[in-house]
Amino acid sequence: MEKRRGRALSVLAVLSVVSAFSTPVSAQSVRVGGQVLDADSAPVVGVRVVLHRVGRNTQGPIDSTRSDNRGRFRFVYRPDTSAFYIASGRYAGIEYFSEPLPTNPRPAVSEIRLVVYDTSSTARVELEARHLVLTRPGEDGSRSLLDLVVLRNPGRFTRVAPDTVQGTWKVPLPRGTIGL
Repeated sequence: MEKRRGRALSVLAVLSVVSAFSTPVSAQSVRVGGQVLDADSAPVVGVRVVLHRVGRNTQGPIDSTRSDNRGRFRFVYRPDTSAFYIASGRYAGIEYFSEPLPTNPRPAVSEIRLVVYDTSSTARVELEARHLVLTRPGEDGSRSLLDLVVLRNPGRFTRVAPDTVQGTWKVPLPRGTIGL
């Protein structure tokens, strides 16, 4: 009995050492702190901030919190090196996203800013770029066209539609457009 218990303890000791050395770096926790700020850099209280994981096989929200009375929030997560992470916050009906968050546990805490804006249906937006990508002809000789539009908002408001009937912004489509 004593011999069997000694052998079991030896096996457990070996397994403990092996698991300690085989723990991947990605299993270490990343700590991210941040602050929700408005266009004037003032803290925004009570915004629900969501931590998202975006990976090839798995994506979606993994945690959430509310910004405190100084607009601050904090997340701790164990990153998967095959994914990236972002934070988002909904303010005035619009979802705002952070830059990608770190997956390296160093430094001890990373700081991010999540900037949110008031909305306006008259805020100026500008066409910054428009790219028309023409595909190869199909079997019937027709081609598809991909229209990529990049808008620039130089102001301090997020452009929204004035009502549920009108659009937020419009641009003429290429002549002969069908199947939109």
